[in-house]
Amino acid sequence: MSVFVKGMKMPKGCHSGCPLTDSDAFTCQITGKDIVIYDEDTITSRPSWCPLVEVPTSHGRLIDADAFKKENERLLHCDFPYLYEATLEELIDEAPTVIEAEE
Repeated sequence: MSVFVKGMKMPKGCHSGCPLTDSDAFTCQITGKDIVIYDEDTITSRPSWCPLVEVPTSHGRLIDADAFKKENERLLHCDFPYLYEATLEELIDEAPTVIEAEE
């Protein structure tokens, strides 16, 4: 499982305000990897192994598309497009929200 921290800004690098950097031990608290304090990459940008993923600030309600497709597989292959379009919109509206919309 992952954690979404609402309102957290993406740090530019390990030494640029990342709250997950242990400044005493110079390690990433998520991966346990050592942060080389003289490495330009960890100072000015996030290293390639950084596990943080940015979610756009302005986004709609996020759902689990894979779970949605699995639950609605029969309708997704329906031969009645006029029925399908109306039903699909309703099903999307009823799908469980993973992350609330953010403006």
